Amino acid sequence: DIKVRVVIGVGLLKITSHVHHVLDRLHNQLTWTLDPSKPSDLVQNTGHWLLREEPARPNSTAVYYSARVSLSAWAPAWLGRFIAAQGLPRATAWLKRESERRFAA
Repeated sequence: DIKVRVVIGVGLLKITSHVHHVLDRLHNQLTWTLDPSKPSDLVQNTGHWLLREEPARPNSTAVYYSARVSLSAWAPAWLGRFIAAQGLPRATAWLKRESERRFAA
């Protein structure tokens, strides 16, 4: 189990949440939820990374990512749009870079 503090910020506006990650090596899955023992500016932050071997393609792995984030009622609507537009690319950009770097090594 890994617990982390996540801060999402745009300009002077900062939203903080505490997230509890659970790694399931048997099923090649990492899940996360809000840590109920800590305060959060988000109503919901849940998701998972799931890895599956690609039998038809040697040395290949399919990576699935899913996330659901709900903001508190006080958060401005533009922040939700910003997170939707920027969150997924930022959450996954490192994966392409690192997998290509490691495959080339």
